[in-house]
Amino acid sequence: DGTKFPVGFRTKLFTESNGREHTIVIMRDNSELNTAKDKIKEQHSTLHSLIESISNAVFLLDRNYCYTSFNKAHVVGMKAIYGKEIKLGTCLFDYQTKEDAKAAKPNLDRALAGETFTEESYTGDELHKRLFYEITHHPVKDDGGNIIGVSIEAKDITARKKTEDALNESEALYRSILNASPDDITITDLEGKILMISPSSLPIWGYQHEEEILGRSLSE
Repeated sequence: DGTKFPVGFRTKLFTESNGREHTIVIMRDNSELNTAKDKIKEQHSTLHSLIESISNAVFLLDRNYCYTSFNKAHVVGMKAIYGKEIKLGTCLFDYQTKEDAKAAKPNLDRALAGETFTEESYTGDELHKRLFYEITHHPVKDDGGNIIGVSIEAKDITARKKTEDALNESEALYRSILNASPDDITITDLEGKILMISPSSLPIWGYQHEEEILGRSLSE
């Protein structure tokens, strides 16, 4: 009827008992195969666009811890902390330090066992850069519900951690000054709630222990 469709050919040599040789040609309609390939390409393109739209580093690993996909943010991040160019099909552990790989594997195994979770990690090569990351792990499943890999989103929280460390150091300094001071010192927030208090001030407020008064208002 004039319909055109893609076909695939396979040839096989056949020899008769009298020595005559024949070539057998097997022709197969590849329409469904090509449709499936087109669908896979479309899904891969959609996945790639999705992970590239995320500002944090995102990458996917198979059950052998090998890359199946990643976005540019992850490429840049791995270059910064390990000084290496990553490639699809290669193992994540090949790029990490031994210490980082040892720390990462149990978390990847948790995700491959079906768990979704978030944890913090301090990672990288001392020769390049070490950064704090908030890392979220998700198991990846096929249409049948079988876990075939793990997806990871890594958010750089180095700036936040440095701020937290600075605040902790500042609080520790204030506390050491309060504990060493013979004066009556009370520090409150803008609402009058007590944040810190020197030991010598506790009897004034009728308390023996700091824990009893912290968080209370001066008006109480």
